[in-house]
Amino acid sequence: MATLGIQNVIVDALAKLDCPAQTLASLSGVNSGKLSRIIRGHERVGGEDERKLRVGVAAILQLAEFVSPIPISWKDASKVQRCLDLMRAGKLSIILQTDGPIASPDSNQTDETNPLPAAGTSRTGYDDGR
Repeated sequence: MATLGIQNVIVDALAKLDCPAQTLASLSGVNSGKLSRIIRGHERVGGEDERKLRVGVAAILQLAEFVSPIPISWKDASKVQRCLDLMRAGKLSIILQTDGPIASPDSNQTDETNPLPAAGTSRTGYDDGR
């Protein structure tokens, strides 16, 4: 079975995730100018850079799948890296409640028992209302 060329793998992943090439370059440890030339087909890649890019693409695809359906902003590579590190360490949790709203307007919860702040307000956790 033939594997996809790295250029196609990169272009497809970046388009699917709406991820900037700069973020992939940073996460992969590959020069962003070199990655740009690879994407445009002006430079061939192999060896260690290809391995790094394949690992980077696999990581961002895995993270996107892990947090789905929550969208990710890929613009800040350091925050994406932190999420990847937490995911790999088993410390990133995404909890989705699909069996109804957490608290509906007609629920029996009062403002004091509802864990969510009312629209347009916030809660600080202080007893004196700060």
